[in-house]
Amino acid sequence: QLASLLSAAVDKLPNVQRSKVTNHFVLKPIANGIVLQEGSNSVHARLTVLANGIAPLAAQKLGIAFQCKDYGQCALTAELTLTKAHRGIAYERFTSSGPIALLPLPDLNDSPRAALVWTLPLPEAEDLLNADEDTFIERLYVRFGQRIGPVAAVARRVVVPLARTVATEQVRNHLLLMGSSAHSLHPVAGQGFNLTLRDIATLGEVLSGIAADDGNLGNLASLQLYEERRRADQARVVAFSDVLPAVFANNNAPLSIARNLALLGLDLAPGLRNAFARFGAGLSTREARFND
Repeated sequence: QLASLLSAAVDKLPNVQRSKVTNHFVLKPIANGIVLQEGSNSVHARLTVLANGIAPLAAQKLGIAFQCKDYGQCALTAELTLTKAHRGIAYERFTSSGPIALLPLPDLNDSPRAALVWTLPLPEAEDLLNADEDTFIERLYVRFGQRIGPVAAVARRVVVPLARTVATEQVRNHLLLMGSSAHSLHPVAGQGFNLTLRDIATLGEVLSGIAADDGNLGNLASLQLYEERRRADQARVVAFSDVLPAVFANNNAPLSIARNLALLGLDLAPGLRNAFARFGAGLSTREARFND
């Protein structure tokens, strides 16, 4: 839904040209920008923002390296048709095999829907991928409970390996990596999307300042300013997303007690819960804001 709204907004901009490209393009740095070459077609830009997936091949061909950590887990994603209205509420439950998240989706044919993201070891994920619908729903109830009410149907099951992939360089002269091209995280607590929104907001502030001074949008010093402003927040969120799954997967008795006490504290103390929510939303520190 958000993607559709953003796409419609872009279509209304008078100075934006949209072109479809495949992943077979190459980037060629030149003195005053980057040339995107795909077959006989080419586009020259003073600033190229690369945001086309995890560890994009175009970046690798430029010698940009990526630090990867395999979590040894998979995310099983699916669309659930519900019999009870979700009221726009998202849920996340932490289990010994990993978190399970249910995210509200727009209704379809007057039926409420939710997106499921279920973290599992690969063998169990593949078993559930091929299970019949009734078996899948019953096993979901065992792990998640029935807080969302009865599930009417399950569609679009997909299994995706989970890994943390972070670019060792996010900026070069006239080039910037954004979104999962810069940092792909464990889906726990849904931090990747919020982090990218804050990246975009900061980039907008930096570029607005450059444009106001009639500067070069792709100047390396300016892009390094963006990188510096985002470094602490990115490092904090990457570390949080890395540690949290391990904490909940560990069955060590003292750690389990501490973990349960921490969750109880969040449940009983609204102030603590709100502070944790603000951290997850990126509101605990001053960040850039989107301008009209």
